[in-house]
Amino acid sequence: MVLHVITYRCQRPKCGLIQENILKILCSYEAFGRRNSIESNSYT
Repeated sequence: MVLHVITYRCQRPKCGLIQENILKILCSYEAFGRRNSIESNSYT
């Protein structure tokens, strides 16, 4: 659920330098987490 919200925010960034920086960090974490979840499918 949380990753879905972050993905939604990544696709629709809001105005504001601080918010954009935070969104960039969240986007990078979201992409990193997605990569990790693909690699660790053996746990599911």
